[in-house]
Amino acid sequence: MGVMAGDYESYTLFAPLLNDIIREYHDFSPTSRHTTDLNPAHLKSVKDLDPNSEYVLSTRIRVARSVAGLPFPSSSPRAARRKVEDLSRSCMSALKGDLAGCYLPLNEMDNDTNDDLIQRHILFDNPDEWSITAGLGRDWPDARGVFVNVDDLDDTPDFVVWVNEEDHLRIMCLRKGGDIFAVFEKLVRGVNALELGLASRGYEFLHDDHLGYVVGCPTNLGTGMRASMHVKLIKISTLPGFERLCTRMGLEVRGKHG
Repeated sequence: MGVMAGDYESYTLFAPLLNDIIREYHDFSPTSRHTTDLNPAHLKSVKDLDPNSEYVLSTRIRVARSVAGLPFPSSSPRAARRKVEDLSRSCMSALKGDLAGCYLPLNEMDNDTNDDLIQRHILFDNPDEWSITAGLGRDWPDARGVFVNVDDLDDTPDFVVWVNEEDHLRIMCLRKGGDIFAVFEKLVRGVNALELGLASRGYEFLHDDHLGYVVGCPTNLGTGMRASMHVKLIKISTLPGFERLCTRMGLEVRGKHG
């Protein structure tokens, strides 16, 4: 996108620029009100899209969230970033059942573990020229980390939280196969548990009636959600008109790294 908001107030201060971006990307006017519905009960008609595992390799749904009252990562000073990490770490340590796990701070992680988690798509990439230019690499790796709902890193987690990468929190659920309902249901349970944890500590996720959940990148406003699948469709991308077909269906073709 090329534009990052530094804080909540940026959406008011730079409204002449950001409103046009939001209108173009989301087809959403400055007077519209966003409705967020993350109730899994409303997806009961959605079933496993590939029960025989012929085509769908994996399903991933994530949401982006900001902690209200703190600057976004692109402009965050070290103290605010550490506040986000401390709050998140406290909330995640209280997760129970199939959401429970461990938090791995980047500044305590060796290079081999870092590289392994990145290659397995469990951890975000290290800063590149784009993220450094956007201010996201400041003080790296201080106060960054990943939560996984496993105790042994040889196991593959299906609930993961990134802390202080592009957003305060990227909360995601990922599983093999095409059972999108199961992935969504677990994601929402995790998001709700973290939201309750923040509330008990006097904080909340940043939300307003116009934009929905507010984060630094305008493309992630609203639900903050992206749902994706790795699908095996051999050589279909070589067919004439493939990209146009995907556009008409409202789909986005991305690389193997998502």
